[in-house]
Order: sequence, then structure tokens, then C-alpha cells
Amino acid sequence: MKQKKIRRVVLSFFGLMFCFAVTAQTSTKTKKDVDDFASKQTEMMTKNLSLTQDQVAKVKQINLDYARKMEGVSDEELKKLDKERDVELKKILTDSQYQKWEENKKTWMDHLKDAWKKTKKKVGDAAKDVKDKVDEL
Repeated sequence: MKQKKIRRVVLSFFGLMFCFAVTAQTSTKTKKDVDDFASKQTEMMTKNLSLTQDQVAKVKQINLDYARKMEGVSDEELKKLDKERDVELKKILTDSQYQKWEENKKTWMDHLKDAWKKTKKKVGDAAKDVKDKVDEL
């Protein structure tokens, strides 16, 4: 009986550690990751919005500045920073480029929301599997 309790505690501990590890992997970003994200976003915008060379340099700096500012902020702060960034982008982009940017951003955000829901479900499913296995003991 005592051995079952010990086994249950150990398995619960490892299950929780697994869940924490999965969560930590999805939220830990280095400066290089943030810089890479800003560069990739600029490349995508250059391609999709047909940016001029002058626009590319300005957009790249805006993306880099805001990617660094957005690291580790709350959802409310993130929305505020996103609006601030859009104000800066609007000064650089033409009306048609900005309209296309808004359309692309909405599509991209919908995709990210779906991906986040799937990630949360996977973590929840993994935790449930561990709990079920512990309950079987």
C-alpha cells in the first residue's frame, strides 16, 4: 500500500514536470529568436506588400523594436503595442499596402489563435493522460 502511494506521488511529480517543460519550451525565447522573428516578419511583409527598399529598412527597424518590446508582456499590453506599431507602419506604407497588411494580419492572427488552442489542448491531454495513469495505480 505504501509503495503504491510512493509510486503515485513519483508519477504525479514527473507528470507535472512534463507539463511545465512543455509550457516552458513554448514560452522561452532568446534575443536571437526575437530578432529572427522580426526578420522573418519583414521578409514576409516585403514579399506580400511589395515594399520598396526604403520601406524595407524602416519596416525592419519597426518590427525589431516592437518584437523586443512585446517579449513577455501581458495580452493587454500586447494589444496596445500592436496598435502603436500599426500607427508607425501606417506612416510608411501606402494606403493599399496598409489595407493589405491589415487583411494579412487578421488571417495570421486567426491562424495563431488556432495553433495556440491546439497547443493548449495537447498540454491538457498530456496532463490528463498522466492523471489517468496515476489513477490506475
